[in-house]
Amino acid sequence: MKFGTMTGLIAVLATIALPGVLLAQTSTNREIQGVQTKSVYDTLAATGKHKTLLALIDRAGLKERISPTLIEDKTSELVTVFAPTDDAFAKVPKNIMDKLNSDPKLLEQVLLYHIASGKLGVSNLTDGLTPVTQEGETVKIKVEDGVIWVNGAKVVGPETLATSGIVHTIDLVLIPPKVAEAIGGQF
Repeated sequence: MKFGTMTGLIAVLATIALPGVLLAQTSTNREIQGVQTKSVYDTLAATGKHKTLLALIDRAGLKERISPTLIEDKTSELVTVFAPTDDAFAKVPKNIMDKLNSDPKLLEQVLLYHIASGKLGVSNLTDGLTPVTQEGETVKIKVEDGVIWVNGAKVVGPETLATSGIVHTIDLVLIPPKVAEAIGGQF
């Protein structure tokens, strides 16, 4: 058996034999973790830090957009999700959350503003990058002293890989400009 084939076989066997093990490596001094057998949705659920986001994704009917688990599914595109934690949602004023919960269109716009097409890892998130979100607007990436910011939200913790994309946990909820205008400004 050739060396490359043996290495690939060992990697496959390790994934099968150790499904709960987190794969880790360093990339620009940040840990990358994830098991390549879960969708972005399932990956978010496994963290225990994104219950509010998941409930809103379910309410908006967007689960399928980030859920395919088979890379072979060519109809599904890989996505990058900037995922606010439950603590981030707790910072949103109640009246704004009430408006989002009562208006499915606004809620969908906010959620899609957290999803960019393609798999943007830490090494792709460079200072000044402006990825287009699935809502249609761009977000601005800022890198300062090794910390990545997305429209003022800090990327906290390691990026997490999934079969359908990648998750970057953030400490604030991103509001697209059109929605901010509709709900009475930023918060």
